[in-house]
Amino acid sequence: MTEPKTIRTITETWLTENGYTGLCDSTIECGCIVGDLMPCADVGTTTCEPGHKVIQVTGDWLVFPGKEAPINTKTSAKASAPYTGDKEIGE
Repeated sequence: MTEPKTIRTITETWLTENGYTGLCDSTIECGCIVGDLMPCADVGTTTCEPGHKVIQVTGDWLVFPGKEAPINTKTSAKASAPYTGDKEIGE
């Protein structure tokens, strides 16, 4: 028997098939990646959008909107508004 589809699995499948690595919500500096999608349990939020995971030199990761990472990832997290984990970019 096939496992039932959930919003989470449908979203993960769509993101993967369309070249995205996660979701981000730049209005509240939040991000998550495929494999650990929607840990906030706010399934169905209207402000999340497909995004692209970028590993920083500090080892932290950010999720930026779209498939491509911004050219300058050394700007402050508040200026570019991706999810920042626990640290500012470039720390």
